[in-house]
Amino acid sequence: MPQLELGGPEAVTEQLNRFPPGRRKEFVRTVLASGFPAPETLEEFRTLVAAPILHGPPRPTTALVARAQRTRPKPPRRH
Repeated sequence: MPQLELGGPEAVTEQLNRFPPGRRKEFVRTVLASGFPAPETLEEFRTLVAAPILHGPPRPTTALVARAQRTRPKPPRRH
């Protein structure tokens, strides 16, 4: 994975984003199962490239929405 070592995860992700989504995930899974002989590089690929592609980017807005719903005051009850 010379591209990861030379260009960083952004360069690899940029290249993978040119693939159709199904092929991109298939390629990532193939690399993860490849048994690449450099465990550190494979782990970097797994965490920095594969995880966002396979599981999607983190969604911080979900936590913000949940927090806003918890802190929103209840409307007064009508009698």
